[in-house]
Amino acid sequence: MKATTLLLLAVLLPGAARAQIEIESEIMYIENDVSVFEQDVVVSGDDISMSADQIRVAQPGGLITASGSPALLVMQRADAPVKIEAKQISYDPESGQALLPVGGRIVSADITVSAGWISADSKARSVQAHTEVQISSQQAVGSGDRLELRHGDALEMRGEPARLQIKSEDQEVQGQALLIRLVESSRRLYLEGSARTVSGGETINAEKISYNLDTGELATEAKPGERVRVIISEP
Repeated sequence: MKATTLLLLAVLLPGAARAQIEIESEIMYIENDVSVFEQDVVVSGDDISMSADQIRVAQPGGLITASGSPALLVMQRADAPVKIEAKQISYDPESGQALLPVGGRIVSADITVSAGWISADSKARSVQAHTEVQISSQQAVGSGDRLELRHGDALEMRGEPARLQIKSEDQEVQGQALLIRLVESSRRLYLEGSARTVSGGETINAEKISYNLDTGELATEAKPGERVRVIISEP
């Protein structure tokens, strides 16, 4: 039978109510000022849930460090949960921030992000990643050096260059630039800095390119003193 421990963590601002987190495990012991839970550990709270091989809770402060193969952290949100998988996850209940110092994977809505370093903020509803960033969804795959994902708004990726490929039933767009922004609400793709798009046998090179993913409408802007270049390949 699992040993169940209820921890009332003082992780909110002074004067605020304490957050209650329930931790279940087969083994629990105290090591210095750290509560250690091992074997089939499950954590549940108001807006998070976790599972891991080991959970360490530092006192005071309540910083939670989970390790496993992999450890799993789920941040509950009204629009869609954020699922985080990694060998090691550090979660600060006070700030709502999760850190994956040795890399891992985050799934938000239909977008999956993997990288060597990832930070997720449940309150600001954002994800930041760097080092060999890879993204994938039902319609897009991409890669870059750094990424920021603002949930419900935009994906922003930087690289030398960053690359993104988007597929739909009737079109395929390949884009690369120093900065790529994909805004789902307006269905627009923005490329800035040595930008290039390839679609339907047409290659466009410009300093800035914006592309409407639904209508195919395109707008370009060249560097001062330069021109936009368009190459049309014969079928």
